[in-house]
Amino acid sequence: MTQKTELTLLYSLRATLHEMEVALGMSDMTELERTILEYIAFCQKNGQKVVSSELEEQPLFKDISRASIFRALKSLKTSNRVYQETDSIDRRVKYLFPSRDFSQS
Repeated sequence: MTQKTELTLLYSLRATLHEMEVALGMSDMTELERTILEYIAFCQKNGQKVVSSELEEQPLFKDISRASIFRALKSLKTSNRVYQETDSIDRRVKYLFPSRDFSQS
């Protein structure tokens, strides 16, 4: 496959992704906010619980500062796109979940 063909396919994927983000009401979010929300939804769908400190350890977020991750997370909570629940055994642990609007997609 030539580089021109690969770039054309990459653009096609980006255009499709953008259409999906608009349909889900995610077009007003930053790229980092979208990626965090997608990661949380992916984990939930696979039966995994996410804590905020875990985000820093993921390959997609390794080059992003801790402050930026937590700012994006705060924005997601403020806009009710993400909520957290306290662990019933260890009250210091807070699990992150996508809001109902996004978790059923």
